Amino acid sequence: TITHLLETYCAAGLGGVEITSIYGVKGQEARSIDYLSPAWIDMVQHAVAEAHRLGMEVDLPPGSGWRIGGPFITDDTSAARLWIERDSQDSSYRAECRPSDEQVKRAGPGGAGRSFNPFSSASLQAVIDYFTPHLQSLGIRTQFHDSWEYDSDCCPEFFARFRSMRGYDLHEHLAAFAGEGDTDLVSRVRYDAQLTLAELALDDFINPWTAWCHQLGQLSRNQAHGSPGNLLDLYAAADIPETEIFGGIEADTPLISKLASSAAHVTGKPLVSSETGTWLDEHFHVTLSALKQAVDNLFVSGINHHVFHGTAYSPPEAAWPGWLFYASTQLNPQNTIWRDVGALNAYITRCQSVLRDGRPDNDVLVYFPIHDILHDPQRQLAEKVTVSGDWLQGLWAADLFQSLWHRGYSFDYISDRQLQETETEGHALVTPGGVYRAIVVPPCRYLPVETLERLGDLSDHGAAVVFLAPTPADVPGLANLRERRSSFERLMQRVQVTTDIEPALAALDIRREPLADVPGLLFIRRRRDAGRDYFVANQGPDPIDAWAPLSAGFTSVLIMDPMSGRTGAAQTRGQIDSEVRIQLEPGASLILRAFADRVVPAGTWCYAAPGTPSYPLPGPWRVEFIEGGPVLPPGYTTDALASWTDRGDEAERFAGTACYSLRFDAPFQQQTWLLDLGVVHSSARVRLNGEMVETLIGPSFRTILHGVKWTGNLLEIEVTSLAANRIRDLDRRGIQWKIFDDINMVNRAYQPFDATEWPTVPSGLLGPVRLISVG
Repeated sequence: TITHLLETYCAAGLGGVEITSIYGVKGQEARSIDYLSPAWIDMVQHAVAEAHRLGMEVDLPPGSGWRIGGPFITDDTSAARLWIERDSQDSSYRAECRPSDEQVKRAGPGGAGRSFNPFSSASLQAVIDYFTPHLQSLGIRTQFHDSWEYDSDCCPEFFARFRSMRGYDLHEHLAAFAGEGDTDLVSRVRYDAQLTLAELALDDFINPWTAWCHQLGQLSRNQAHGSPGNLLDLYAAADIPETEIFGGIEADTPLISKLASSAAHVTGKPLVSSETGTWLDEHFHVTLSALKQAVDNLFVSGINHHVFHGTAYSPPEAAWPGWLFYASTQLNPQNTIWRDVGALNAYITRCQSVLRDGRPDNDVLVYFPIHDILHDPQRQLAEKVTVSGDWLQGLWAADLFQSLWHRGYSFDYISDRQLQETETEGHALVTPGGVYRAIVVPPCRYLPVETLERLGDLSDHGAAVVFLAPTPADVPGLANLRERRSSFERLMQRVQVTTDIEPALAALDIRREPLADVPGLLFIRRRRDAGRDYFVANQGPDPIDAWAPLSAGFTSVLIMDPMSGRTGAAQTRGQIDSEVRIQLEPGASLILRAFADRVVPAGTWCYAAPGTPSYPLPGPWRVEFIEGGPVLPPGYTTDALASWTDRGDEAERFAGTACYSLRFDAPFQQQTWLLDLGVVHSSARVRLNGEMVETLIGPSFRTILHGVKWTGNLLEIEVTSLAANRIRDLDRRGIQWKIFDDINMVNRAYQPFDATEWPTVPSGLLGPVRLISVG
């Protein structure tokens, strides 16, 4: 079964798998294999061997379920919570770190137990000692650590480490630590505690965990979000920083995703990944189109390695819909969207081959003011910094981040630690992974003296350092406050401040990318020796047909459509600010390969002629249901395209594929046409005269037809629906398909799953189908 599944995944274009051992299926307990047992090791080794045979890789987390831990964790190494009590006699405080009973979430058989402590080097050593004998023989590519889902907020060595890191005894300020007394003192003491935990998470967990991976001949892949530290440092500590989109795309999603890609760019990590598709929509409502939109949003943010979430193991004999993961997206062979997922995977592969080539091409470093976050006295101890953008709105710096993004300035964030590793070469700022032309310090409240000193050193050595008003007014934390403030005030006297970022960047000859002026268009740019590559995506509601200048001059531009694989020479015009013509339907994307000093021989890119009349293909259409269930409805012929659910019970509960066929004559003698399918629910394979044309996943369903005959053409369109209507039918008929242990099935709000009241989801080809002349 494992071999069959891996072959299925490989055939669909997946380059590897992540094995996460979670809870089992009710009634199938006899088939359970205990985590880390000899039988489990054999199964994983078999999966790794078969994956390698197929040219695939395997990743594996150190632990079952979520949170590292297991039966080996004891009171001394467990997750822990800080406990503070006021003495009733003299009102003094006492505090201690107490072990908690925090458990591994959704563990599989044999993997249950208590959570380890992510702030404790002793606890990590217990993890290393326990897992090394098992993991060192598996041949996996990467160890994977999921997003921070720990509730610990201290460790047994917390007070000693605090004293060594911060320079004073926290016990002397327990009242302030508990939130009582002078507001400024409370803020500083609590900041010092937050900063200590942030540094412990990095220095006592992620850094040594990565070193352990390397000792085993493995890479580390880490989701830093959710942790209470500086996400830039935690992402950068792994070989593969990984972000995610949880629940859908929001306005600030790219600014959050850029934390992971910035860490990769600044420190020179070639891969930066994403957990892609988690809860993008309700179960069985996620379309390939929605997945593509999420993928594109991540691409423009700098992500070049996608990991789908999730693809649960299910044996062939399991009744439909098989064994499932509790979280959407159900990207597995049982789900109807799997039929055309290969088109999405081929698209991602083409894009990633470009987005991993060359070098990042960002001009500006933007200091990330983590101290404004940690210095908030209302912040809970070890409060999580998530992929949700809510926390971003509380930063003074947020307006600058958003302005640079929307105005088309290419930038990476940089942390305090990463600034210490930044050097100058001439006027350039050089990090371990990139070369930049300026660093911008956004509006912020607090700035460490060490960071201010480093910025001054870089400026003294020729680097452009731009402070944007309002400038920081103070240092964070409590220790040596008078001395640090004195140094801070002296250093700030040398700082030149601007109130408008764009003139300041223009004075440094840093040009914004005019592509940002095209409504709805998002982009990312990469540098090659011969020129630059642009990935551009229309994430707006309207079609784009625009002449857009590129910030870098070019001699020629090659357009590549990563969805179809088509290429062609772009239309260009202009002398100084050379422009390229970009034509994109909503949701579509292109790659522009700009060559600095040569004209690449290629055929002309096929643009749709604006204002050209369209020619409807009205029918009659023959519709045959060819794949899916619970049964295949009877076929029919129609002149009026509409949702097949309108045809009654069997069609209403059907999920799968129907073939729409039509014989037509061309409007006039021309071999190349643009075919527009209109509305499709939810993907379509197009054939012309028996030859495959393209698989379309939307949201725009257009393709180029070549070889159209004047008369007697046969157009066949295989349309695949979502599985939602079939799931709705199962629940309405009381069929027990939710058979999983632990969390079982929940809806997007994490409430019990019930599809009985779902409205019927439209399915099939709704049209209108048209031919459009191209030129």
